[in-house]
Amino acid sequence: MPLQVDTAQVDRLTEIQDNLSARVDEAKANSWLGDVDQLLVTLGHLDSKKQQVQRMLETLPTPLLTAVPASDPAP
Repeated sequence: MPLQVDTAQVDRLTEIQDNLSARVDEAKANSWLGDVDQLLVTLGHLDSKKQQVQRMLETLPTPLLTAVPASDPAP
């Protein structure tokens, strides 16, 4: 079963991507080549997930806006 992503968490995916990119830079600077390879694989999976979420957002129906009745102030 594929991983399901809550569309409300899209910003979190961007935070994770930024963190992984920083880790790639650190791994490159320290010549941790195995780590670089694994982090790049993870970034690839993350990019695929972000694209999946974007497609989901594009196909979601536009939410209906409804008026909320005003409540009477308490006496």
